[in-house]
Amino acid sequence: MKKIGLVLVVASLWLAANVLAQQQGDIFEALHCGGCHKSDVSAASPSLKEIAGAYQAKEDQLVKYLKGEAGSIVWPADGNLMKRAIEKTKALSDGGRKALADFIMGHGAHGE
Repeated sequence: MKKIGLVLVVASLWLAANVLAQQQGDIFEALHCGGCHKSDVSAASPSLKEIAGAYQAKEDQLVKYLKGEAGSIVWPADGNLMKRAIEKTKALSDGGRKALADFIMGHGAHGE
């Protein structure tokens, strides 16, 4: 009986983690971020992997950037290109910005 309980707990945690990851990705898609930011290809914009690498151990700074309270540390000379997008991320709730930052950071060295 204990094994069944443990299996149910593990399955519930797995499901919750997958739902959260989907919600984070939904925010990224809803804001049309993927039009410019690809998973691991930097072209006209930095890739998610490049952004995650730059903000490694600085996720709070990424959240501040998404809130419009800090400048970008990734391609700072191109900051004006993100003004319209930052207006959208500023309109998110604190939880929404954190979820978006978590999604981006998930593309780091140990992520996607």
